[in-house]
Amino acid sequence: MAGSHDAAVRAARAAAGAPDAVLVQDMAREGYEEIPALIVEGYRTLFAEVDAQLDAAVAVTDADGMVAARDLARLGVASGPCGAAALAGARAARP
Repeated sequence: MAGSHDAAVRAARAAAGAPDAVLVQDMAREGYEEIPALIVEGYRTLFAEVDAQLDAAVAVTDADGMVAARDLARLGVASGPCGAAALAGARAARP
């Protein structure tokens, strides 16, 4: 759809008013919090699985034979809730 993200959200909400329509989105608003919370929990699960796979696959040693920790991650997100879930997972995993 042409236009801004806000315009797309408004159009989706309008289309969801049809009798046979269902709106599923990760953007919460008053009265619509449960489904977005479940979606964000799914994002958190996704990032936890990625972390576990990276931890298993990345074993880089330095000159002293010490395992180097990952301290940088790059993530492109188009959704605030997705980015928030990634950041929350990264913060929770660090001391």
